[in-house]
Amino acid sequence: KAAEQGNAAAQYNIGSCYEDGDGVEEDLKQAVYWYKKAAEQGNINAQTALASHYFYGAGVEKDVKQGLNWFLKAAENGDRGAQFRLGDLYGKGEDIEQNFEQAAYWMLRSHLHQDQDLLKRIVFRGPHFDGVLKSIPDVLKKYPEFYGPKKIELHLPKFSQAATAVVDQLIRFDPSIEIIVISVGGEYDPEQVDPLLVQLINSLREENTSITELEFEMQIGDIDVEMQSQL
Repeated sequence: KAAEQGNAAAQYNIGSCYEDGDGVEEDLKQAVYWYKKAAEQGNINAQTALASHYFYGAGVEKDVKQGLNWFLKAAENGDRGAQFRLGDLYGKGEDIEQNFEQAAYWMLRSHLHQDQDLLKRIVFRGPHFDGVLKSIPDVLKKYPEFYGPKKIELHLPKFSQAATAVVDQLIRFDPSIEIIVISVGGEYDPEQVDPLLVQLINSLREENTSITELEFEMQIGDIDVEMQSQL
């Protein structure tokens, strides 16, 4: 009744019920119907959900342009999930033109000013991450709102020369950073990783920046490898 009377939150909830088959038979067309009603009223959750349905053609004819449009609406309205998805889509070039700068922008924005303005987190995955990494300094030049947080986390699928080069550039463009955390999901190869870490630590020390600590985390099977260096 509330949904039929125009309550956007209720419309979104009805859409979720139809999507999940929660209390009703699963019906993606009905889910899209209610998501669209809520999205048009500015409900951010509905905008993100509707974007996915259009982008992947679930319960509605696939329309990448419409999907991207709703992702952008939700992202610009502050939905971190939509912002991260945009970063991921632009990075992969999935059904849209690959754009590493846009990927870096939305990845940064999705984690901007979390943890009481002390942290910004950048999560990369997939083979495109080198291209996104290299775009970060240009994004920082164009969007000064990304300056400020004292701690930056880089979540990478592998530790590479590109990663160390970008960290080096990051500290030049954002002198407020004090702590860097690098978390790597790939396998630990000491012949590759150790020299890069030594190179990075030496570079950070030589730059004489405000950075006081570097943390490095990596998982080998069930074993967590952690390194902390005071600078």
